[in-house]
Order: sequence, then C-alpha cells, then structure tokens
Amino acid sequence: MVGKELGARYVMTGNLRQVGARLRVAVQLVDATTGAQLWSETYERPFSAEAIFDLQDELVPRIVSTAADMHGVLPRSMSAAVRFRAVERLTPYEALLRGFGHSVTFSPDDIVEVQSCLDRALQQSPGNADYLAMLAIVQADAYGFIDQVPADNLEGALRAAHAAVEASPTNALAYHALAKVLFSRRISRPFVPRRNERFP
Repeated sequence: MVGKELGARYVMTGNLRQVGARLRVAVQLVDATTGAQLWSETYERPFSAEAIFDLQDELVPRIVSTAADMHGVLPRSMSAAVRFRAVERLTPYEALLRGFGHSVTFSPDDIVEVQSCLDRALQQSPGNADYLAMLAIVQADAYGFIDQVPADNLEGALRAAHAAVEASPTNALAYHALAKVLFSRRISRPFVPRRNERFP
C-alpha cells in the first residue's frame, strides 16, 4: 500500500524500540508489488542520548551497503527479475540490471549473454557511463574467472572503464570499474619490483 502511494517498487521500513538502556532497530526491505520480504535485520545497541548520532553513523552505512551496494540485496533482486528475459526485449536500463546479477553464476554462457545485453544497450545509448562501467566490470570478470578469455579482453575493459569515467567524472560505478580492471591487469602479469621499490 505504501509502495503504491509512493509509486515505488521497493520500500524499506523500520522501527525503533527502547527498553531501559537498550535500543533495538528493526529494518526490512520489501518488494511492494508482491509483498515479499527481501531482507530484514535487527540491530540491538546500548542506548545513550549523547551517542545517538554515533549510532546513526554506524548503522546507516551498514544498512545502505547491505541493501543497495553492487552486490546488495536490491541489485540482486532487480537483476533476478530480468534474468530470463530475452536479450532483444531488454531496455538499456534492464540490461544494466542484468549486469548486476552476472556474478551470481559466473558461467561462461551467462557472461557472454550479459556482454551482449550491454553492447546492445550502448548501441541505443552511446557513451552512457553506467553501461560502459558495467561492460568493463563484466569483461574484467570474464578474464579473471573464465578460461580461454583472450588478454585483449582486458584492454577492451580498460577502454570502456576510461570512457565511463570520462563520460561521468563523478560516477562511482565508473571508478569501481576502472579500479577492478586495473587490478585485473596487475595480477594478470607478474610483478617484479625494482630495487628499493616497495610493494603497494
């Protein structure tokens, strides 16, 4: 009901209960269209009025990252909703969501399909930073986890990651992609330190 009023597919709700010097925070993430509970957690902490902002600073990032970071509950759920839809029927945004779920299986067929989805998304929305970044991430993962992926796959991933950063210099996904690709390139070749050079 709340989701319908807000026009939201997903709704996060929570409540606070205080008993003496203890505070209990209960949070849940719900799919508003089905009513399914996707995630819930209860946090219990000592309560002190003077430390209430410290408690907020501790719990809010933890809740947000659990629900909504790249491997969080929300991206996994949204990706699962489009996972078995035909590539040609996916909108560019749905292709991006499909990309978030590729790490669940890491199967060669799945990664090839996700790359195809993202290539198609970029044909429809050239230069989109999110699509470029996700393509770079998928290509880097393919090189790191699937046998017989050519080394030039990493070069393509690097070009896509740089293009994502250039297209949107404040895009967190773009920088995540660039870091992932640079790390993959580093471990794909032996590191021989120069004299007096320290490991990073």
